[in-house]
Amino acid sequence: MILSSNLRHAADRVVRQAEWRSLSDALAAARQGRRTIVEIAGDPGTGKTWLLSRLAEAAEAAEAADRSRYTVLTAAFPVPGSRPMRLFEDMAFPSGTPGDIRPHQSWSTIRFALQRRLVAGGVLCLDDAQWADPESAGFLAQLLSDPLAVPHLLVVAHRSRQTCATIRDALSRAVSRGGAERVVLEALSAGQSGRLLGLSAQEPRLTALHRAAGGNPLYLQALARTRLGVEPDTGAGPDHPDPFDLLDVTDPFIAQILAEMVPLTPAESAVIAAAAVLGRSADLAELARVSDTTQDSTCQAVGRLLRRDLLRAPSHKPLFEFRHPLVQRSAYWRLDGCTRSRLHRRVFLLLGDLGAAASERAVHLERTMIGLTDSDRQVLVKAAIGTQRPQLAVRWLEAALHSHRADGGDAAQGRTIRLHYARALATANRSGEGRRVLDEVLATDRQDTAARLDAVILHALIDCRQSRYAQARAMLSAELSEQRHTSNGPPVTLLVVQASVELFSGGLPSEQVLASTVERARDANDRQAELGALALSGLTRLFRGQPAAAVPPVIAGCHLVDVLTPYDLEGRPEVLGLLGWTELLLHRLHDAEHHLLRGVRAARSTGDRQALAALFCGLSAVHHDAGRPKEALAMAAAATDAVHTAGVRHVRRLALAMRARALAWNDDAGCDEALAIAERAATDGRPRDCRWDGVAAVCLAQALWIRHEHHRSLRTLIASCGGSTLPDAPACLRSMCFEMLTACAIRLGRHADAVDWARHAAAAASVPGEQAYAMSAEGNLRMGDDPRAATALYRRSADLFALAGMPDDRARALIRAARSAIAGGDPEGAADLLAMAKSSAANPCVTQLENELTRQRPTPPATGNASRTLPPAPARPAAMATLTRREMQIAEIVAMGKRTREIAEELGLSPRTVDVHLTRIYRKLNVSSRTALSRLITVAEPTLESVYAVPAPKG
Repeated sequence: MILSSNLRHAADRVVRQAEWRSLSDALAAARQGRRTIVEIAGDPGTGKTWLLSRLAEAAEAAEAADRSRYTVLTAAFPVPGSRPMRLFEDMAFPSGTPGDIRPHQSWSTIRFALQRRLVAGGVLCLDDAQWADPESAGFLAQLLSDPLAVPHLLVVAHRSRQTCATIRDALSRAVSRGGAERVVLEALSAGQSGRLLGLSAQEPRLTALHRAAGGNPLYLQALARTRLGVEPDTGAGPDHPDPFDLLDVTDPFIAQILAEMVPLTPAESAVIAAAAVLGRSADLAELARVSDTTQDSTCQAVGRLLRRDLLRAPSHKPLFEFRHPLVQRSAYWRLDGCTRSRLHRRVFLLLGDLGAAASERAVHLERTMIGLTDSDRQVLVKAAIGTQRPQLAVRWLEAALHSHRADGGDAAQGRTIRLHYARALATANRSGEGRRVLDEVLATDRQDTAARLDAVILHALIDCRQSRYAQARAMLSAELSEQRHTSNGPPVTLLVVQASVELFSGGLPSEQVLASTVERARDANDRQAELGALALSGLTRLFRGQPAAAVPPVIAGCHLVDVLTPYDLEGRPEVLGLLGWTELLLHRLHDAEHHLLRGVRAARSTGDRQALAALFCGLSAVHHDAGRPKEALAMAAAATDAVHTAGVRHVRRLALAMRARALAWNDDAGCDEALAIAERAATDGRPRDCRWDGVAAVCLAQALWIRHEHHRSLRTLIASCGGSTLPDAPACLRSMCFEMLTACAIRLGRHADAVDWARHAAAAASVPGEQAYAMSAEGNLRMGDDPRAATALYRRSADLFALAGMPDDRARALIRAARSAIAGGDPEGAADLLAMAKSSAANPCVTQLENELTRQRPTPPATGNASRTLPPAPARPAAMATLTRREMQIAEIVAMGKRTREIAEELGLSPRTVDVHLTRIYRKLNVSSRTALSRLITVAEPTLESVYAVPAPKG
């Protein structure tokens, strides 16, 4: 039982403090000899009965304390159908009603008897006044307008939506003349809900429970006993069941709801059952069709259900729904299995006539126990393909497969179901089961060439995504061997998949084979295969170190994809991923983003969550290169989530490295942990047999560099890329890697290595983006002895970055150029360069540099006869190089004497985050106080820190 220990004591907690004070004050007034009336109004489950019972206990306790003859009478009106005036007769004559009372005499007789029972004072509590029969309602109205002539407290609790006009009018008149007080029980606040359940305001469960219950105490306690009471995201995640489906109909709180449905007539029960199975707002015609009753009978039943407040009509529309989902689920689970099955079939047929989506119809189809037809199974397959919930897709396809096996349906349909079932299993992180289903298809359908081809391709893709490249290659080779003996030769789709597996498992497909595949795809008008072959051709040339030669097939692919519809690309989102990644590595960021987003849409349209991981990684890289740190982090987080939920292994290292890089770039407090996870993944002992692993190593090295972990960055690159010459690094990223190694070596005092790596950077450069990195590497070398030459190199690097469409790298190059200009004695030139960088920083691509540029603006040149050359400044302590940009920023503000809260407000951080950064600063600089830190910052050089910072000039 969930939250059971807390719920056992819930009855002892007064969460409605204001309402309870009103009742307590009224009780005190009655005990002082006054006649008092209190109205308690609220929806079902809001706590009316609890307040009445609490009031009765308080009155009885007061009676016992002063040994008075104070009388407490508490009763609830019986449900409709009982004897008129039964409640008042039972209260007036507890030993039995005198037999000689005639109807026209009963009011005065009962009034006199009640007054005699309360002669010494007392409390009269009347609950559920909405159920009062007409005669009892009239008598209660008399008691409200003409109270008993004895000191007493009369409390009337009712549901205002259901109470008759006679009682509502009498209560309203009593309140308006000042003779009564109205207490309205509104929905509980989040704090009150927490006190009721014994949960703190910080509990994630509390938010989910409060929102689902709508602040209703009864619903809140019922839901607390479901899985929602333990897992706050149960109802939100795409693979979790609805929390209301987890109810226990034997629960006492649910029993209170079910008790309202006991006195329903057969017609009302039929309509309630229809509404419960429909599970949404419905009009009279829909309720009549599902309940199999006439519209006139349905209309009358709905009217009575509205008066009982089981159904409501929202916003005066001709639609009807339950007052709360909990009531709907309670009504649903009280039905027997055969009734539910029959009603679900009717709803399924109704939704088909209304043109509802397959996913909406499948919900009802899977819950019918009636045999499924071929058309029914088609609905289940279509719904499974379109859903974003893998576990739900598996369930629907299992239902379709079980039905097909049971009645021996169409063989072709059975193969289709099994193929989709295997894909759904893989997407639901059950790849082993998916492969076994495909093995069954390959073993039983050897004569169906199309089915066999689909099974082989899907099997190979699942193997690849699990990093089972050897198995994928073996299966494709065997199938190609068989297909070569056919008259038409192997299908082009099979050739494209084989080339893709070969490329990403570390090989390089033959250019001749790819060119032939493109031609065969065009002859066969297979645009999917043609696009895949073009993208693979461009990517292969990039990995061969031929970026210029990669452009023509990429442009051809762009033209082709523009004429393809989403239907043309359905089921093959990976071809869009191949094209997008090729464009990304060629720095065609706009095209890359467009095609990767199309790939995401294609993957979601078929529920292929495994394909999403590589697509999200590509989008994170696009945002990184375009200078959008927040978006880069969001996409990296989505990629990591896809890796974990879909069980993808081939891009796991890449997703973790990209997340670490994005966190480092955003200077997030969780960066250190993410870096540790990414480093463990990079050295987990698995073989590096995937192209993605090389890209992951570069991303991880960048993350470490951003965190000023220069030694770890250098070590990661060399260890992951085959040695100091980086033979295993992706050819298209090699210039960038050598530039990073050059900067790391300079920081670590390894000048000879830096010269060697700068030379390698220049040798690897062939297109503007790569040449820009080579220029930056040379600039890093020249900064120490010839700042003016370094300035020229950095400026040329910035121009090349601009030409390559890399605005963020251009801004970094301009910052380094400004720094070298200051070191060369040209502050005016530095100011101009900073202005150019700041104009780029105003662009959303590089807004993260704004604060850094403001802090690093050089001192204006002196006027008069003062020298225009800046004197050399004292060198910064070596430990300062270990600080990140954010840590350096905080350290300098601390030196100005500001406190933690002031720093937090200035930088838009939380005080706790500032304290975390300060702890790291103290550890890195080996200081123990703000005073020591301020002294260290004051004597240090005010440099132009940049992402690629280099040592201060000599001298």
